[in-house]
Amino acid sequence: MKIDLNYEFKTLMGDPIHNPDTKEPLTLRQVLVGALLGNFQDERNLSGEEKAKRFELAMNIQLAEGEFSLKTEDAALAKKLIAKQWTTLICGQAYRVIEGQALIVPKKKTKGMGKGALH
Repeated sequence: MKIDLNYEFKTLMGDPIHNPDTKEPLTLRQVLVGALLGNFQDERNLSGEEKAKRFELAMNIQLAEGEFSLKTEDAALAKKLIAKQWTTLICGQAYRVIEGQALIVPKKKTKGMGKGALH
């Protein structure tokens, strides 16, 4: 499946989410690479082969242009690791992009909107 590595994460109101280190918009590329290279408490005994596999996938993603073909098994791994490392807001959007689902971001609240509007 092809995914857009340049996808920029947004708040529920459609505002960009920024990478705290670079102050640039947070992209799917950054989320994927960070998750693949992450260390997790429940994976202390991860084999060297699995670490090398994750490293190679992270390098391929980092070096890719805008779109990247992700194998089904790699997509499953990426989703598992994203869920371990990132918040629900990031995880939900990442899953949708990886699965090729449409992303619907609510419009910002405008004057005249009644109670119950997202803000």
